[in-house]
Amino acid sequence: MNPEHTCPLAYNNKQVTAKWCGSKYQQKWVNQPDWNINSFASQVQNDTQSDVSRWTFYRAKRYAYEAICGDSKIQYGLLWDYCNELKRTNPGTTTKIKTRLVGDEVVFERLYICFGALKKGFKDGCRPIIGLDGCHLKGHQKGQILTYVGIDANNGMYPIAFSIVESECKDSWVWFLEHLRADLNLPNNSNITWISDKQKGLEQALHHHFSQPEHRHCVRHLYNNFKSQHKGAHLKFIMWGAARATTEYGYVEINLQLLIEAKKVEGSKWKNGVGPRIWKILQKTQAIAIQHYVSFHGDSSFEIKTSGGDQYVVDLSKNYCACRKWQLCGLPCSHAMAGIMNRGLNPIE
Repeated sequence: MNPEHTCPLAYNNKQVTAKWCGSKYQQKWVNQPDWNINSFASQVQNDTQSDVSRWTFYRAKRYAYEAICGDSKIQYGLLWDYCNELKRTNPGTTTKIKTRLVGDEVVFERLYICFGALKKGFKDGCRPIIGLDGCHLKGHQKGQILTYVGIDANNGMYPIAFSIVESECKDSWVWFLEHLRADLNLPNNSNITWISDKQKGLEQALHHHFSQPEHRHCVRHLYNNFKSQHKGAHLKFIMWGAARATTEYGYVEINLQLLIEAKKVEGSKWKNGVGPRIWKILQKTQAIAIQHYVSFHGDSSFEIKTSGGDQYVVDLSKNYCACRKWQLCGLPCSHAMAGIMNRGLNPIE
């Protein structure tokens, strides 16, 4: 028997299959549902010293999820029983399921649920305000959840209804609003105020169901967009003040403050003493000015001759050029710029 081994290590282990990996690391998926494939692959390879294909890890993840959550097709098939049980145990509850045919197979598309007690509570004791929002589902099965939330007598959030849809679009919002409108008995000229972010298709869906819907945008979402360009607590205070203004005069006054403050913040970032657009214009003007021929006539007067043969008189002390562009727009023309550069002056000053 030769005690010295010269054979290379073998990393091809046929026992490390997708099913084995899914079963072996199932508890890890339970504890860390967001465990990514790269970390999973690294863990298996370190533990088994095996060379395993990436597709094996994806299949293993699917096996683990099916073992944890059950077969998704079977679960979707139980939705009708689930909805019937909800209606049996919660009188007045509305449930709607929308499906589509893919070949001969019935495929789930949307689900709407409005509990009877919540429906009654909104009608009896909530203010006529409904917030609409949606977010992505990040579980094994994708899609989006759409929600309706009211405001109760204590200014608290009051859930009304929710829906699971394939995507956030005009058609899904129209479908959701159709069932909510029926549940809450909302007329075409309803006095409900609708509050939302700028969800895709939502505004069109509201106009589809109501003649003149009172639709407002959520200030918190507006501010999240606003602060990316305009930072600072003072600007935030002014913006919320505008949102809370109860008169047109108050709203306009606060908006003017907001505009002035935003311009101050923007101006404080200017690096050359002028705005970035003006600076670009001056740089372009300088590039043209260096091509002109300059004749100095004493004091602040010049005669400028262009490469095309045109001649212009410039007087720097009077901000004057015979082409009149300097006088009209307030920025030195290329002829004036040539004189400024000839004297070594700062065009910004």
